[in-house]
Amino acid sequence: MDAPSNFRQTSGKRKGKGKTSKPQLFDDTSVQQPPPQGYSQQQPGFYDPGSQYAGQGQGQNPNWGQFPGQQIFNDPMANMAMQYGTSLAGQGKDIVNKNLEKYVSTSKLKYYFAVDTSYVGKKLLMLFFPYTHSDWSIKFDQDQPVAPRFDENAPDLYIPTMAFVTYVLVSGIVLGTQNRFTPEQLGLQASTALVWLIIELAVVMLSLYIMNLSTDLKYMDVLSYTGYKFVGMIFILLAGMFFQGTGYYGLLAWFSAAIVFFLVRTLKSQITSRSGSEGFGGSGTKRSLYLILSVSLAQPLLMWWLTRHIVFS
Repeated sequence: MDAPSNFRQTSGKRKGKGKTSKPQLFDDTSVQQPPPQGYSQQQPGFYDPGSQYAGQGQGQNPNWGQFPGQQIFNDPMANMAMQYGTSLAGQGKDIVNKNLEKYVSTSKLKYYFAVDTSYVGKKLLMLFFPYTHSDWSIKFDQDQPVAPRFDENAPDLYIPTMAFVTYVLVSGIVLGTQNRFTPEQLGLQASTALVWLIIELAVVMLSLYIMNLSTDLKYMDVLSYTGYKFVGMIFILLAGMFFQGTGYYGLLAWFSAAIVFFLVRTLKSQITSRSGSEGFGGSGTKRSLYLILSVSLAQPLLMWWLTRHIVFS
């Protein structure tokens, strides 16, 4: 059978020219061409990372089988840089700890959180019904403090911290029932209460310094005593949410009287005991009583100020 005319190779002379070679219409694929550099012969079309190393196979390539960037960790300079960065981080941590220790002693801070279930239950009972408690003196020396769980009259920061966080969350719930909740409201309530707490602390410590009163109170003690009001504020908000004005003002009156009685008896045992040797009725004792009454009576005002705008839109 003759081949199709399209595949015949013809020869001839063109007009005005010499004899030409036979044209080849298709490439001759009978001879296999070598693959281009950078492609694997076993898997055509896929890039072979080992082929970039001329004359080296997979076994001869030192980086074969490594993930990208792994050679950086094998670089001595990179290891030196990592060690230097680690040493800098360690030095920075030591500096932060030293500066923090100047203002806030971590060992003393742990003391204020050393509580147990029995202590928390007794302390909450004292905040709810302080009238049934008789002995308000602290049974250990402040120079060698004992964990609060061993003395129910000792101040702690666990209850104020948990009460503060719960107060912020309950505020969001109350605002949500009134369709006034926004995420920014939680930050607003927390920052407002925290600012007032810091102002209280600064005023009390400054008053102790100006009045020249000798007392065992530390700034963490003052922060603890002024933070106990958040326990009553939680129940005041819940009462206002469920019972409106009647429940709000009823529990506000109850917890206001309770916190005033609690602080008067507690602070009196710590301030007036070292206010001087002039005895009851002396100038040192009078100044201490004025300070105690001022701190105690300020708590109901702040409880009302921080809760009223939440309950009543």
